Amino acid sequence: MKLLMISLFMGLFLNASAEKTPSTEKTPTDTKVVCAIEPVKKQFALGESPKFNFTVMNNSDKKILLVKILDGSSFKSREPQGYFEVTGPDGKIMSGSRGRCGNTDPLKASDFVWIKAGEKVKLAEHGLSLWNGQFNKEGTYKIKFHYTTANDDFRKWVGGPMGPDGIKAVKKECGDLFKSRHKVSETLELEIEIVAKK
Repeated sequence: MKLLMISLFMGLFLNASAEKTPSTEKTPTDTKVVCAIEPVKKQFALGESPKFNFTVMNNSDKKILLVKILDGSSFKSREPQGYFEVTGPDGKIMSGSRGRCGNTDPLKASDFVWIKAGEKVKLAEHGLSLWNGQFNKEGTYKIKFHYTTANDDFRKWVGGPMGPDGIKAVKKECGDLFKSRHKVSETLELEIEIVAKK
């Protein structure tokens, strides 16, 4: 009887602990595929748009397929998502950037990039920039950049809006590439300094 009571108590304790423990499940980070984002310089002046380079290093022993930052990626309006989160010197998250229309360029085969083993490439050919209207105070800004290719819903990748025929054409051109893409989900953090104009 005593052994039964102890077993019941331990079962209740473990169940209660499991219910209180928050889930930390997330997309696994691939340690052999290293994403990095770096500002083009250490300091930016008030009124200047901070610019960054986004690169991926393939430390694996085989080539991988990733996708460039596309039209609409920074607004989370299409996949892959590649967007910034900015926290100001006062510790408050900034409201975001300017609005834009709802149209995005259609997905193309040239948007997919093969990265050879040991190779490092830019996934934003002309760099990435943030709206200068967010940076109206001097100080240190904390930047998070989120990049993910993990979404399996092809409709969120195609761009548009477009009708069934357009989606069919994009799928014909890019469907096999889409299935072969490497799945990555990364959040990168850094800081930049905003200083007064000289």
